Amino acid sequence: MAQTEDKGGDSDKTLGRLSLSTLLPSKAFLSIALALLVLGLFGILPFVSSNKRTWATGEMSRAHAMLSNNCSACHAGDFSKINDNACMRCHALTKHGESLKDPHRRNEVFKHSCVDCHQEHDGSEPERLSPRESALCTSCHASKQGDSSLAVASWAAHPEFRVALPSGAHDFQLVSLADKGKLVDESHIKLNHKLHLKPGLRGQDGKVNLQCRDCHVSTADGKVMQPVNMEKQCKICHGLEFDPRLPGREVPHGSPDLVYKFLYAEYSKLFLGAEEATLPAGFERSRPGQESRLVEASKNAFTRASVEDEARKAERELFTRTACLLCHETSERSESPESLNSGQISAFTIEKPRIPSTWMPKSVFSHSGHEEVMCEECHSGVHDSTRSSDVLMPEKAVCLECHRSDMHAGSASTDCITCHSYHEPQGLPASDKRRINEIVKELRRQ
Repeated sequence: MAQTEDKGGDSDKTLGRLSLSTLLPSKAFLSIALALLVLGLFGILPFVSSNKRTWATGEMSRAHAMLSNNCSACHAGDFSKINDNACMRCHALTKHGESLKDPHRRNEVFKHSCVDCHQEHDGSEPERLSPRESALCTSCHASKQGDSSLAVASWAAHPEFRVALPSGAHDFQLVSLADKGKLVDESHIKLNHKLHLKPGLRGQDGKVNLQCRDCHVSTADGKVMQPVNMEKQCKICHGLEFDPRLPGREVPHGSPDLVYKFLYAEYSKLFLGAEEATLPAGFERSRPGQESRLVEASKNAFTRASVEDEARKAERELFTRTACLLCHETSERSESPESLNSGQISAFTIEKPRIPSTWMPKSVFSHSGHEEVMCEECHSGVHDSTRSSDVLMPEKAVCLECHRSDMHAGSASTDCITCHSYHEPQGLPASDKRRINEIVKELRRQ
């Protein structure tokens, strides 16, 4: 029996020696070799070469796709985090608060760098690098860290909106829409919305029915409104004629001095006979070679004083009764007529309009994204506003009707980035720009 068992053991040994597994390296050797191969291919080789794409965790965003084969454009070559200076080589940004004016102080206060918010290689949103998580904003604003002047823990806790209103001679101040006592628009421009929206207004070419879009025209990108322009929006109703003897002739829409000089020139041409068909009585001219009955009278009438007198009369009419007075705050100068005439300057001044280019400069808004909503749904009270001092900007409650803080079904976005931008991009200065062929050559060298 024992002898039979010994023979079976020898057979197993013989079969084992004939197995192909005996010709292969051991499992321990294979494991060590494979580990070294992976280390060499994905660790050592990329480290000593310029191509480090094997270390990337995902594809780059579309905005940076041209740098996919040029890792050194952003990476310093080691395993340290990308420095902000690498980003600033291509990007110029406005600053967010006083703390960001000094890069050293910025990092001390916020302890954040560009890559903390703008993650590359994750492949989640190839179209954009801007994060939408509100927590990135509220982490500072909720406790007033840094230079934040407002504690905003959430959209529900957001304070009432603030608008830019003229303050002093040149500045603007932000006033809360909840502060009704200070909410007065002193832009030095006269406008009665109720009157302008009345049906059947008398225009130069007949009756007109104005709509909001007739005066308020958005920019090409649909984000903000263009400044109201006299030639484009107002002139359809508000002509600048000044004398029935000069039909169709209008003063320029400019400074008072420009208006007066134009009037002086027009009456000089009138009295010289440049407009014979409309000359006033007493200024008829005779045929060549014939004696005029009013030659002496014409010579006496055409004097500098008479031109100045006509120009001053027309000027007073414009600035105290008709065109200019309708829209502007005008006042009369205290200088003597002789002083005004000698200097060829206007007898009136106009308070320069100070209309803010952006009523809510701390926010980002797109009118094109709200095309389906009627203007008066957000700018309530427009049809009843008779005073130019009325501020007709929407309050927070208006936005809450669609941008619900409870994220109810159908609610519009309530992320901070929907209305705010942490920093706006700016164009690089000309000194930092390069030729495209230089950039291409540099990328190919990599």
